[in-house]
Amino acid sequence: MPETFIPEATVIAWARKYGFLNGAGLTEVMDEMKVNGMTASDGKTYTDGPYSGVDYSTENVLQNAIFNGPVNIAIDANALPNGAGNSNGWFST
Repeated sequence: MPETFIPEATVIAWARKYGFLNGAGLTEVMDEMKVNGMTASDGKTYTDGPYSGVDYSTENVLQNAIFNGPVNIAIDANALPNGAGNSNGWFST
């Protein structure tokens, strides 16, 4: 399947609109994505469906979640090491 990319400017505008720009809890973001979604560079608005937590520290549980997918992962930007990446935005693969 092709990768879906949402540009940095789109993510920032969306986060600003819903009050998530400088930090938010994952559940609040997922709830907003269920209702309003976000428009990607292909012009489609992508929404999220129902969700549940996954114990990512248990390998077989995480593998099962990925197999059944999709899986969203939230990472605290402050927890990333310097040089962790150079492309801003949200990706869906």
